[in-house]
Amino acid sequence: MKGWLLALALLAACRSRDEPAARKAEPPPADPVIEQPPAAPEAAAVSPPDAAPPGPSSAAVEPPGVPGARLVARTSVQSFAVCGGSVYWCENNRLRVAPVSGETNVRAVGRCQGGADVACASDGIYDCGDRGLVRLADGKETVLVPSAVCLGLTADESHVYYIVPGFEGVPDPGVYRVARAGGAPEKLYARTPHEQYILALADDALWIGTYGAGIIAKLSKSDGKVTVVVKGQKHMVDLKVDAGSLYWLIEDAAEVRRRAVRGGAVEVLGRGVWQEPLVVEQGHAWWFEGGDGEPKRLVHLAPGALEPDEVVGGLDRPWLVADENSLYLTQDGKPGIFAFAR
Repeated sequence: MKGWLLALALLAACRSRDEPAARKAEPPPADPVIEQPPAAPEAAAVSPPDAAPPGPSSAAVEPPGVPGARLVARTSVQSFAVCGGSVYWCENNRLRVAPVSGETNVRAVGRCQGGADVACASDGIYDCGDRGLVRLADGKETVLVPSAVCLGLTADESHVYYIVPGFEGVPDPGVYRVARAGGAPEKLYARTPHEQYILALADDALWIGTYGAGIIAKLSKSDGKVTVVVKGQKHMVDLKVDAGSLYWLIEDAAEVRRRAVRGGAVEVLGRGVWQEPLVVEQGHAWWFEGGDGEPKRLVHLAPGALEPDEVVGGLDRPWLVADENSLYLTQDGKPGIFAFAR
């Protein structure tokens, strides 16, 4: 089950079944005092602790072998997120942000723990960490769900959706949402106590994948009705919805699969896919192929194509994010977040 946990949580530096070398932990900064009145989340807003952005690394920055790849952030972390025209990463327990145009004006916007599990919205950045679910905006931190154990953040115009994972000792796991304006969190969906969930947000529905049960369910955002649309997909570790299709990754079979939202046969698009993530944007799909302990190659399946094409090979435990214009790539143990045209 390790692959699912790493894909959702973004809490580890390695996202494949390959185990990276241990890294020396940085001492955590002193925690500020944050008041958390649950009924009035805006009153809980406080400025995050000041932290100077890290200086440029002295280590050599080696771009991936992709024509036109450019450096976005000179950092050795692997997990990161891109949204709202900025790249976010967690370094020295600080959530850093820089524009995707290049490594200028790097800022620390709040605290974090190991990864960058963030969601963008018009009123700020939503993050899950040791304080629970928080909003970061205008230099202030607002706690929405205190002390929540939450993963897999995604947001729409009114709510933030998140997962409480079925880890040992974590109470009341399931799929939740909380209004961006504040209020009590609402539990939307749950199965067995130790089930693990994956979320994919569409305009009218929240799509939910399950690792143990192997189903994909559609949850209507308007009335909360849940409809199971795909079965028999145990050990699912990633799920995307795009351009009228569902895409998912099965861990033990190492396969990327697809099915139309409206129904039909399940297609196998890729084999030998031993690590996450699966990235889908505007009908294009990307994933990493390569066996355990082997260098990975990034492949791309264009709309209407029958087979994927290789983009770049020889990658060491990479991570990939896409937006509407670019792909963003890192490799474990190699400094630099790089962007290149899709």
